[in-house]
Amino acid sequence: MKIIFGKKEINLVDRDVKLANRLCRKFLKTVRSKAEQKGAPTFYFTLLTVMYLMVHDCLNATSPDTLARLLNAAYRNEENK
Repeated sequence: MKIIFGKKEINLVDRDVKLANRLCRKFLKTVRSKAEQKGAPTFYFTLLTVMYLMVHDCLNATSPDTLARLLNAAYRNEENK
């Protein structure tokens, strides 16, 4: 999978993308279910909003160049296996 981050093209390892997607889906499904059981449907959306802000801060703290170097190196390493 390829993404563009700050005008930098980043290649992500497919195995990592699949696992990350699976884990995130499971986590979000569990949170939504628990929020509904507890009668707190807005908690799910609060969680999504807080996660968005935290991820945004983390990605902004890392320069696009650094992120591209790290993830592209991991991608190349995976390709050479």
